[in-house]
Amino acid sequence: MNDETKRVREALEQLEEMQAHETSYAQINKLQGLLNTFAKLEHAGELMADDLAARDGHSREQVLAEFYRRAGM
Repeated sequence: MNDETKRVREALEQLEEMQAHETSYAQINKLQGLLNTFAKLEHAGELMADDLAARDGHSREQVLAEFYRRAGM
């Protein structure tokens, strides 16, 4: 194998490795986005529990416990 072929092969291998990393980063970003969405949903649930607790005269923990029970958690 001559030097030109060797350099081209090495460049292609590096490109393949970079593409694999790019795919991994994209998957990590998707997972991070999903985790952020769940964190926002949790916060929204807590805000709703606060409002329901204030309206119904129960504690926030009681409201959350009832919703978790109903959700099977």
